[in-house]
Amino acid sequence: MRSVYFALKFFYENVLNEKFEERLPVTRKENKLPLVLSREEIKIMIDVTENIKHRLVLMFLYYAGLRLSELINLKWWDILHPKLKEALEGWIKIMDLYLNQIYAKNTVQKPFRK
Repeated sequence: MRSVYFALKFFYENVLNEKFEERLPVTRKENKLPLVLSREEIKIMIDVTENIKHRLVLMFLYYAGLRLSELINLKWWDILHPKLKEALEGWIKIMDLYLNQIYAKNTVQKPFRK
């Protein structure tokens, strides 16, 4: 609607060299408040969800206050407790050393037989 109005205004003022007398009523978009669910509604929504993965997504969205984009980019490593994360990092380092030693023992070149 606004583009038609301004096209006509341009045509009258620049092509026909006439004054454009019409006025376009300014309409403002009404600001609406977001819908806020009560605790009971959220609990019912989570309890009704059967798929455990979907239930976990809903719980993270509401209980942790995450945005959907934050939840999409969330990794399992981000959720772990710091103490558990330290223990796992130490365990991973030990396993890497152990596996490297095994690999080094098995890849030693043996002399060729004639």
